[in-house]
Amino acid sequence: MKLKLKKSKITDWWVAKEGHKMAFVNIVSGDPLDKDLLVVGYLDKSQEELATSTNQVILVCKDGVVTAQGTFYPFEEAHELYLQFLINANKENTVIAQSWEIKQEVPKMMLVADIICGSEIKEDITFDFIPDEKTYVMLHGYSEKLSSNVVLTTFARRNVCIILNIPKTVTDDIYSSSFALEEESDDRLQAVRKLFEQNVKGPYILVK
Repeated sequence: MKLKLKKSKITDWWVAKEGHKMAFVNIVSGDPLDKDLLVVGYLDKSQEELATSTNQVILVCKDGVVTAQGTFYPFEEAHELYLQFLINANKENTVIAQSWEIKQEVPKMMLVADIICGSEIKEDITFDFIPDEKTYVMLHGYSEKLSSNVVLTTFARRNVCIILNIPKTVTDDIYSSSFALEEESDDRLQAVRKLFEQNVKGPYILVK
């Protein structure tokens, strides 16, 4: 099949909804794909230039995703943090937080976010958050109030408007974190492929 597909020009990519380009989408959960998913990533990383696919994502396989135009985006070229998101989002007792904001940091960190649990979305939820790792970019942690692990859609922050353009503060985070934990890329890639094989029935997830 790969021989008939077009080579992608976008690298360090992730999949997001057309209207929420900074919010990672869990494409290996086993659920059908929505119809408004695009690939977002770098067209020219040397210029920190972000772009989106011109066509929607219609297929997901263990090696990557395919758009309606027949362009193939391999997981080998996905953003490191997106792969890490997919791994953590599919662990047991885990919710996804998007459109998030830090409300306070002491005496303990509190966030407000839209919480995704399965197909249900709860908006404007305030909860405590204990990061698993203290790094320059927050990825995942635990909430006692929610009694669950929490995975952040790292770049999808509250009150950041990206309709016309993406603020430099966000593009700087995306660019810097694209090099995160590259030494673990092979292990992370195999983990995502294993998730696909465990969760997805048949070779592809098709559009609803």
